[in-house]
Amino acid sequence: MGPWLRSQNQTWYAQFNGRQINLGKDKKAAFREYHRLMGSGASIKDHPVRVVLDAYWTWLQTNRAPETCKPRKRILQTFGQSIPPKLRVSQLRPFHVQSWIDKHYATNGPTRRADLIATIKTALNWGMKMGYADANPIAQMEKPQRQIRQEFVPFDQWQKLLNACKPDLRDFVAVMLVAGARAQDMLKYEAKHFDGSRLVLPIQDSKGKRRSCVVYLPPIALQIVKRLASQFPEGKLFRTRARVPWDRNSLRCRFRSLKKTMMMPKLCATTLRHSWAHHRLESGQDTLIVSKLMNHVDSRMLATRYGHIEEGRRLAEEATKITPILDLGIGPDTVQGQPAEV
Repeated sequence: MGPWLRSQNQTWYAQFNGRQINLGKDKKAAFREYHRLMGSGASIKDHPVRVVLDAYWTWLQTNRAPETCKPRKRILQTFGQSIPPKLRVSQLRPFHVQSWIDKHYATNGPTRRADLIATIKTALNWGMKMGYADANPIAQMEKPQRQIRQEFVPFDQWQKLLNACKPDLRDFVAVMLVAGARAQDMLKYEAKHFDGSRLVLPIQDSKGKRRSCVVYLPPIALQIVKRLASQFPEGKLFRTRARVPWDRNSLRCRFRSLKKTMMMPKLCATTLRHSWAHHRLESGQDTLIVSKLMNHVDSRMLATRYGHIEEGRRLAEEATKITPILDLGIGPDTVQGQPAEV
């Protein structure tokens, strides 16, 4: 059976080894590709890269939260447009990825470039699992070393930050500082997510769509959320003075003035979550507890992504908790007035 046209999307397909292959929309080009595949005996597990990227994007939209999908859309689109339309997975090389980054993301830092490479790797790994390819040809491509996040607001500056906020933003900032919530989740919370002591997002609205995101509310945050839940029983809790829900753009605009006041050029909503984590850890709270309160699966994220955690001082304190006294043979059999331990 030769190529056939699917009317729904006006695209030509052919059947190989029990699977349908997308041959494109141009009839002549589709038949040329069909005869090439027939002559080469091409494996069904060697689809064009663009086909894999499109299929991965479709899967993402169904299986991942919108905030997870949204930043990946442009990444997948621009990379797909940067390579030849018929380039197959087996023909893809690291230089294709690097050339794309150099053209579109040359001014981005190492962390961003590492994330770009990781996104393409993830798409191709997914393609392997789904049977689109036999191998990921860029699996061994090196990624730039991520920059460790250093920005946080010291605890003794929290009040100054709150004083610089207008009342509507002050509620938002205060809850983030004392509860450690994600900024993207703060934009979603409604009265229906408040259970009397916590804010609980359902799985389908939580990051990764794997488990519910739970934020425990200390007294200050609890007081704010109760007031807002009473004021706005329907719709978003955190709103501007015009009663319009906060979004990324409105927050970004409001934080511009805060950056100047606090003299922190990189201050943003996410910095508040980092500040919460820093304060908790510096106050001696267990790393695993902090990780769980941040809705992380384990403590690896704190170790690898939160470079502002001053572990050196804490390790030094732990190292001196057990101090055996030894006779080093350079004086009396006592050290600091205590019998030597042998």
